[in-house]
Amino acid sequence: MRQQAKVVIGPGMFDKTYFQAGNYNDYKEIALVWTGRVARRIKRTSGKKHPQVLDVGCAHGYLMVALQGEGCQVKGLEYSRYVMKKAERAVRKTIEEGSVLDDKFPPNEFDVVVCLNVLEYIPEGQVEKALRNLVRWTGDLIFFTTCFKHSRYASQKHSPDNLRITIKTEKEWIDLFQRVGAAYKEMFYDGGGGDVLVFRKKYDQAHTR
Repeated sequence: MRQQAKVVIGPGMFDKTYFQAGNYNDYKEIALVWTGRVARRIKRTSGKKHPQVLDVGCAHGYLMVALQGEGCQVKGLEYSRYVMKKAERAVRKTIEEGSVLDDKFPPNEFDVVVCLNVLEYIPEGQVEKALRNLVRWTGDLIFFTTCFKHSRYASQKHSPDNLRITIKTEKEWIDLFQRVGAAYKEMFYDGGGGDVLVFRKKYDQAHTR
């Protein structure tokens, strides 16, 4: 039996064609439904007046704009050069080019690290490294979601995206975060059709540099 070739995902694949296809046709309209709600939850959960927040895979920066509106200090990390150029003007200069797999930031650099719908594009063998970076960069909280297995958004029929390669259940992600130093705190509905998992960095990890 012929084996299916592995898809090697590079930044050039997240180009104009990608962002104008599939479920990205009405991306901004949908984003405006949930970003305000998620931003308020992040601010409230942080317990800080002006938390420092990193948005990993920030794309157009819609959540970053909402976070700024809540008084957060924001920075974005984005893999796609194309979408960086299209990002919202209010946050464009605060977005750095890079991947969740890169060693971009010092330990405990941010109060909150947000990673929404990114790790489905990371090969299975590199998932743990990505999670370790999220845990290393945050000093406290991680807000995380992805296309969870068995959800509507993992279906190519409902949410077409041929670049998704890693799909797991919520429990599998919780177990993986636990393994790399972050404990599950809670889950909430984002208002746009998905669940967001919240993790808290373990005490021994937060005090290790």
